[in-house]
Amino acid sequence: MGYVAAAMAVIGGVSSILGARSAKEDARLAANEEARLEGIVTDSKVTGLQAEQRQLRGETISRAAGSGVNTQVGSPLQLLAEQAREFGREIRTVKQAGATRAAQAQTRGAMVGNQAMYQGFGQAASSMSNAFSLFAQAKGP
Repeated sequence: MGYVAAAMAVIGGVSSILGARSAKEDARLAANEEARLEGIVTDSKVTGLQAEQRQLRGETISRAAGSGVNTQVGSPLQLLAEQAREFGREIRTVKQAGATRAAQAQTRGAMVGNQAMYQGFGQAASSMSNAFSLFAQAKGP
């Protein structure tokens, strides 16, 4: 009976290693998906900002032209340039924040995967130790 229990402990150890590998791969895939979705959200935010920028530019030109101001020279151009700079900064910030969140998702996935591997190897080592002990008991003195 001791040999059967020892064999089961060995099987448990192998199962722990296989489960750990699977958990690590699952964590990697989940992190990749989270990063991909973050990229989609970031792109959507950038597209929205660019549309807002175009709309504001059109409104600014319309208001200036409607009041009789030459929109091709002077302060209206300065205002448009400032608006473009502001939107450019905001777009860069959104892109950087999105890239940071995507990188953090990848890092979290790697950490979760590694943790699963370490736990699996720890369980496998415990199972193997138990197996050796059971083999020794079954063998006798």
